[in-house]
Amino acid sequence: MFQRCGIHPGFSILTAALLIAFASCTTPNSAATPVRSPVPGATSAEAIPAITPRIPESTPGAAILIEFHRSGGIAGLRDRLTIYANGRARLVRASTSCEFDLDIATVDQLQNLFDQAEFSKLGAKYFPSRKGSDLFEYELTYRDHTVGTMDTAVPESLWPILDLLNQIVENCGNP
Repeated sequence: MFQRCGIHPGFSILTAALLIAFASCTTPNSAATPVRSPVPGATSAEAIPAITPRIPESTPGAAILIEFHRSGGIAGLRDRLTIYANGRARLVRASTSCEFDLDIATVDQLQNLFDQAEFSKLGAKYFPSRKGSDLFEYELTYRDHTVGTMDTAVPESLWPILDLLNQIVENCGNP
């Protein structure tokens, strides 16, 4: 049967053996955890939110505190960051994902920023009349209130929140 196609019968046996060997080398939880390098231009440790990388795992029973979606830009990014009340966070990007723990000071800072912005009193949507092709679009959910906006129409009170969330995304996504 194999001789008609020009394939040696030993080739198919070798191929099968290699497939079995390689299949046993991976496990469902063998995702690589990114290693971070210092952010260029940072002047102090306080400028970078503290994160501790972990192998992805579920966060059963933890309440979601913040959901942050960022899409667009020149590169057409699609990032989704979920921060749980216990400080656990999960970032899903186009080709990667990672889980990490935020320190309690960063979680407290985020909650204070949302409270200072009076987030629950903001409207649901803030979009410009003319959309730009390279702008970022954001969707933030905090305590069951969701606000959607875009770079040129972001309410001033949201910029400190967006700046910190963008920094958290970049630290996890750029090993």
